[in-house]
Amino acid sequence: MNWVLAANIGLSFVAVPITVAVCYAAWRRRSAPGILSFFLMMANCSVWVISDFLSTLGPTERVAFAWQIPIRMSAVSLLPLFFLAFSLEYTGNSAWLRPRRFVWLTILPIISQVLIWTPLHPQFIRSIEFAHIGPFFLRQGATLGPWFPIHRAYSYALVGVSLLLLFAQIFRSFHFYRRQAIILFLGMLLAVSANAIANLSIPQLGGTVAPWLDWTLASFTISGIAWSWALFRVRFLDVMPFALDAVFDSMNDAAIVLDSAGRIADLNPAASWLLGRTRMEAVGVALPEVAEDIAAVVDRLDLPGQRAEIAVGDRVLELRISPLDGPRGVVGRLAVLRDVTERVQLTRELDAYARTVAHDLKNPLTVVAGYVEVIQTSGVPLDQQTQGYLARIADTSNTMARIINELLLLARVRNVAQVKTTQLDMARIVANVVERFGSEIQRTGAEIVGPPAWPSARGYGAWVEEIWANYVSNALKYGGTPPRVEIGATENSNTVRFWVRDHGPGMSDEASVRVFKEFERLNGEHAEGHGLGLSIVTRIVRKLGGEAGVTTKLGDGCTFWFTLPRDRDVST
Repeated sequence: MNWVLAANIGLSFVAVPITVAVCYAAWRRRSAPGILSFFLMMANCSVWVISDFLSTLGPTERVAFAWQIPIRMSAVSLLPLFFLAFSLEYTGNSAWLRPRRFVWLTILPIISQVLIWTPLHPQFIRSIEFAHIGPFFLRQGATLGPWFPIHRAYSYALVGVSLLLLFAQIFRSFHFYRRQAIILFLGMLLAVSANAIANLSIPQLGGTVAPWLDWTLASFTISGIAWSWALFRVRFLDVMPFALDAVFDSMNDAAIVLDSAGRIADLNPAASWLLGRTRMEAVGVALPEVAEDIAAVVDRLDLPGQRAEIAVGDRVLELRISPLDGPRGVVGRLAVLRDVTERVQLTRELDAYARTVAHDLKNPLTVVAGYVEVIQTSGVPLDQQTQGYLARIADTSNTMARIINELLLLARVRNVAQVKTTQLDMARIVANVVERFGSEIQRTGAEIVGPPAWPSARGYGAWVEEIWANYVSNALKYGGTPPRVEIGATENSNTVRFWVRDHGPGMSDEASVRVFKEFERLNGEHAEGHGLGLSIVTRIVRKLGGEAGVTTKLGDGCTFWFTLPRDRDVST
């Protein structure tokens, strides 16, 4: 009998710290949705195992009995109720926790509490038999009252519903949350099964299944390890599936979760409406069978964060793809589709208006510039003031021509759905840009430093030349006196990052965020400009599957950069 006592005390030494630790972790996160019910459940588990342990320590049979009734049995009667509350909340069925519904489930546990904490406790358990081993008291059996069978049947009913909810959640969850649900389900199932064995072990009920072992205490030890694994390994208290479901289902954008084989693992109501399939009809089906046009674009977007526009009927959808990572790598993808029909239509109307205005301005502007050139080259004697006026008219005409050309380029970029890219001859493109600014480089005494060779990338040559032209133009304006402009490239795994560095005054963090927006200027007081150039860069780079940005620090110059998809390991 001494080794039986040692086994039960040993189990207590393991079960108590585990359940208390999980309870404490839940308490620290109690303000998060769904955690309070788990904390209350674990608090009752902790009271259960602690009271069992203290009952064993005595020091008298009366004290041992007091730890059993009312303290231990109070936790026993409340635990199934909080288990159900947690299961309802964890599986997204929290509507059943509304007071007008849940209050009916509390009636029998409240009656049990009244019986346990009052002189009526013999109606619950009449007596408990202990084996006195030295200074310790080992619980060996109990004489049950008439209310106990009612309590037991009701408790197992609540627990059964809770286990069914968790079991169903296993098949409704996607990978990461499925692991959570499996661990929680198995931990709870073990505890419930052990408690059932413990009840069958009561000699008064004819039980013969190891009556010397505290089966519930043993199960709490193993279940506590499982709950600890769920807590610290699969971040159970940090990410709850019902919270994800609430956000997922309330999204206005259509969201489709794809597994590694390209099958639909889940979709929200917006996606269900878009595809014309219910969740039950769509889950498990390959995406091409449901939406072939969307599937074709999804397969084409192989880089995270890439976007594409899809025409579906009379609507235009913007598609974004994000990888879903698991412990062993990518386990699926999330496709989000946003209806951008109105935005696209407004943009097209704006671009059409810009093209019309630009063309209408271009013809008279060409006439003005032509007449100025005729007068300047006619050989007619002009005084110095008139020559100054003509030079100013010519400069203004050239500036307006650049603005018009950039408006036309911006309109063209926004209206091209797909761009056919080729391997770029970056050395030639950069040489063309340097030649374009030859007179300004000579006038300012600027120095442009570049690499001897360029890594190969893919893009559309004419547009990439405009990117370089905008960056070099800004560097010549703001790159110091005289300007020193460094250009270069850095190869990454899938992209090439091209950059232009100046040695000017730099920018603040706020300015570096605004500078790529339309009609924003780097320095409105000291430099010419209309704020279109860098916004055009952003649009071009996005169309080509890259990114654009600036790295800067006040007083330390700027490095403007853009990325393009890498072609192959050759240099130009």
